[in-house]
Amino acid sequence: MHTNSLYSSWAHQAVAALLPSPPFYFSICETPKDRQVLHKFELPLIAGASIKRQQEFCSGRFCAHQVLDRMGYQDIPLLADPYGAPVWPGSITGSISHSGGIAVAAAVQKKTFAH
Repeated sequence: MHTNSLYSSWAHQAVAALLPSPPFYFSICETPKDRQVLHKFELPLIAGASIKRQQEFCSGRFCAHQVLDRMGYQDIPLLADPYGAPVWPGSITGSISHSGGIAVAAAVQKKTFAH
């Protein structure tokens, strides 16, 4: 896990350069999160998962909720489609990634890319 504040600053700057806000919103999380950060309807999504998987899932969802909060969507559960991908609110498209103790979520309003 990267807990170095220099690394954290670099990661934040790198993502900000790729995804300027607005229209993009993102969050980076380096601290493993637990089930307490989940919406009650997200809890069944990790039932029976290993501790490592639960921490990754919770950290990713924590980042995603921070992003949604900044976009004006509070207390919205991010459920999963049949393949396990997050189901974002209808007007939002986004992504969650986690690896090596770091989680990132990014999202944008779909209308930003409408033809």
